[in-house]
Amino acid sequence: AGTVRNVVLPSGGDNPTCRAADDCTTEHPVTPAAVSVVKSANPASGTAVLAGTTLTYTVRVIVADAPTVDVVTLTDTLGAGLTLVDGSFTTPAGATCSAAGQVVTCELPAGAAVGTHAFTYQATVDRDATIKVDNIVVPSGGDNPTCTAANDCTTEHPVIEPVVTVAKSANPASGTPVIPGATLTY
Repeated sequence: AGTVRNVVLPSGGDNPTCRAADDCTTEHPVTPAAVSVVKSANPASGTAVLAGTTLTYTVRVIVADAPTVDVVTLTDTLGAGLTLVDGSFTTPAGATCSAAGQVVTCELPAGAAVGTHAFTYQATVDRDATIKVDNIVVPSGGDNPTCTAANDCTTEHPVIEPVVTVAKSANPASGTPVIPGATLTY
């Protein structure tokens, strides 16, 4: 944000002058980049999942009005019950992603053009995940990137608890009289 100003100072043997100060000055407002972030998941946030399900996360950085002047950093914390799939990062040209434990950090470089820049990666729902798995991305940087709405940067999936049913049968059927030495099959 701000302005770009240019002033000419006339000089020379004929003693040139500006008739008015504005005749020798130009000024232009600089339009800053407007940067917003939206996160989605496949299956969609709110969809119930089982342990072992692979979730694909997409974080979109939308740059409007002007290119970015600073790096946009996306800090995405995978909730308990999620494990990042190694090698699953897909980034826009010049961008990077890395992981340390449950924290994924992606960076869109300064000078990113107006448009949508998508980052994707995957996480698997752990076997011991219970109730829900969630994931939150926090954008930061000099261009003041923001989530359009609070829930635009959060995903949540209820976890379907496995139901185990045990049944036992016998041949001959339970309650049938048997004699010593008879074979029972369970």
